[in-house]
Amino acid sequence: MELFKSGAELDEDEREEIRDACELFETAQGSIPIKELKNILLALGGKVSKEIKRQKLAELATEKRKIINSKDVEDIVLRQKHREELDKKIRLVFSDICGNGEAGITLHNLKRRHEEIGLDYSEQELEAMINDVDLDGDRVVTLDDFKYALGFTGG
Repeated sequence: MELFKSGAELDEDEREEIRDACELFETAQGSIPIKELKNILLALGGKVSKEIKRQKLAELATEKRKIINSKDVEDIVLRQKHREELDKKIRLVFSDICGNGEAGITLHNLKRRHEEIGLDYSEQELEAMINDVDLDGDRVVTLDDFKYALGFTGG
């Protein structure tokens, strides 16, 4: 789905900031021990989800790498930018379905939105959609329910 593709990229200033942060933690040999990754990310503002950090550390472990470089940090920062962009798009779609500033997707606003865009589903089909996504059974799809249904989990 085109809506959920990310166009996020790092600009030259961001790359330079990452290189500068990495240089702070380089050893005399010019390498960066993997244990310094957390400190580098903190130096960059620390706004990286635990899930993204875990993914990258798992990849590095699979590759049996004990040192990192600025490209590894760029990869993490770019993943976070992608994640933030996707989160923003998901929130936009969610609020578009909810309408009128409501806190969740109900049968009423799901039906309204489907009619507005010309989709013809029965009330039973719409109820099934709500029930499939509603995690706590209150017949209201919250933003967390919606994200979970889209596979957007973790912090």
